[in-house]
Amino acid sequence: MKSINLQVMKDASEFLEYNHPAIPLYVKTGNLSSFPHMKALCHWHDDVEFLLPINGHITYHINDKDYYIEEHNAIFVNAKQIHYGYSADGSDCDYICITFKPSLICSNEALANKYILPITEHHSLSELLLLADNPKHQGIISFLEQVHQLYQESKGCYELSSISILCSLWIRLYKILNVQSSSADYSSSTDIFIQKQMVSFIYDNYTDKLTLNEISHAGGISRTKCCQIFKKYLNRTPIDFLNSYRLEISMNYLRVTDLPITEIAYNCGFNSLSYYSETFKKYKGCTPNEYREK
Repeated sequence: MKSINLQVMKDASEFLEYNHPAIPLYVKTGNLSSFPHMKALCHWHDDVEFLLPINGHITYHINDKDYYIEEHNAIFVNAKQIHYGYSADGSDCDYICITFKPSLICSNEALANKYILPITEHHSLSELLLLADNPKHQGIISFLEQVHQLYQESKGCYELSSISILCSLWIRLYKILNVQSSSADYSSSTDIFIQKQMVSFIYDNYTDKLTLNEISHAGGISRTKCCQIFKKYLNRTPIDFLNSYRLEISMNYLRVTDLPITEIAYNCGFNSLSYYSETFKKYKGCTPNEYREK
């Protein structure tokens, strides 16, 4: 089974390479060490996501919360939520990621309105931590393991069998959440939308000389509010996030190209080689040259 290759689009949404392009279901294994600094990029998608550590542990940041997920526990991430996984202590983690469009398990409009949308469109429901020692959660975790096993073996009608299991999983999830109507937290929902707008702006314009004014303008808010939202949802300042993203892009250049480091620095939005080297050393603990040599 292929390991995860996270591709973030310019609107900060993730491009998911489904196992079969015509079937919106993503069942793959991954590990934190495949990401620079053991930290995935901030992203979101319209699909719902389940992540299950199978060796080690992972911290998942969802909107403004961090969740420590131990081996064989799992987490459900609702659609359209800003999230990323990372290692808080430098240790690696192997995990199963299962992501799918809810329409895969229910295309009937009446049933979707009754059982799907109350969850996916619920403004205050962003995630659910699933614990292996909780009898109500055990069934969902078992279903995740079964789908993973089916895709590993890829025998017979494994796609249909997987969809059938996901339907059963959703029934369990619906009963656990017991959602009847959305008690929307519109303030929080608005802030999340603004955060997506500003992150998208950075992903789209990181090669330019961006200022705090421009980033806050992309969200239609003040500089102070901009800093507050970045602190709340990403636990860093806007400029800190911008530089971190630039460095992630530059690290890819260092790994897969022979471009001069000065050219890489300018390609990634740094206005001088000295500032790039200084920032690289601060964030990564080594110089760009040392990183390339490694």
